[in-house]
Amino acid sequence: LGQTAAKLRHLALALEAVVLGKEGGLELARTLLSRADIDVNTGSTSSDGIETTPLALALDAVILDKEGGLELARTLLSHADIDVNTGSDTPLALALMAAIQDKEGGVELVRMLLSHADINVNATSTGPDGSKGSPLLFALGAVGQGKGGGVELVRMLLSHADINVN
Repeated sequence: LGQTAAKLRHLALALEAVVLGKEGGLELARTLLSRADIDVNTGSTSSDGIETTPLALALDAVILDKEGGLELARTLLSHADIDVNTGSDTPLALALMAAIQDKEGGVELVRMLLSHADINVNATSTGPDGSKGSPLLFALGAVGQGKGGGVELVRMLLSHADINVN
């Protein structure tokens, strides 16, 4: 692997270690993310064979209540080059899942994503039950199930200029 490819692989491995709660993962992820030459968008294949991105891994860490997950997600979202639309489960869908499950920082992460200039607020993802849908559909489903923050999430999504309500 070239020097850049090795750094990318290390970032993904460090973030996966955070998701798995492995010792040293958080420190390594922080160190790699502090480098100006790190590419924050190149994905990897996780240990369970799923293609994922560094942002998706950080959001998974938030959902799983792993130490440092919220910090890493914030750091990635503040990076100038972050791609906020990549992945089979989009970052917005993962942040919505965190917010619906009332995870620390979940609503904040949804706000950060919705304020990103490049966000595709209508991108479909696979929901917890395996069905495909838009972020608005998932938020409305949370309202229908009486889950936390659903109404606030729907309002946030509806306030986005590019939302498709049909």
